[in-house]
Amino acid sequence: MKRAPAAVAKHFVGAGESSTPRASVLWLGALHLNPAMAEKLSPKYKLKAPPAESDRSKDRIPTNEELLYELRKHGVKAPPPRELPKVSRRTRDFLLIGGIGSAGILFAAFRVMGDTDTAVVLRLALTGMALFCGLLWFILYGVMGRY
Repeated sequence: MKRAPAAVAKHFVGAGESSTPRASVLWLGALHLNPAMAEKLSPKYKLKAPPAESDRSKDRIPTNEELLYELRKHGVKAPPPRELPKVSRRTRDFLLIGGIGSAGILFAAFRVMGDTDTAVVLRLALTGMALFCGLLWFILYGVMGRY
């Protein structure tokens, strides 16, 4: 390690002491270290302690359970438990839209192609219904499931 230059050492020696460089003053590039002077440095050079966990937890939004617990402390009664539906909204929408769409495809196929063989029209209508329901399933369960 290099010794600090006399001017730097003089700066860190302190008032009322001799201006000769101390052996404990070290020169590390632009960083001057003097263990005896560590306590005398101004507060802006001291590192701040990281915020405690309690400070971080105070800054977050409380959950619904925590808010309800706080309300119960003040005499507010808990809401009655909700009944869970037998079928989810997404499944209900899929069955409703899929059923109406399939019936529409079947009706349109027989209306437009009524003069052709019934098996051909039925096969075409079932293919259209399968494609429609598959696309609807992909939209409701694949795409909208992410949101």
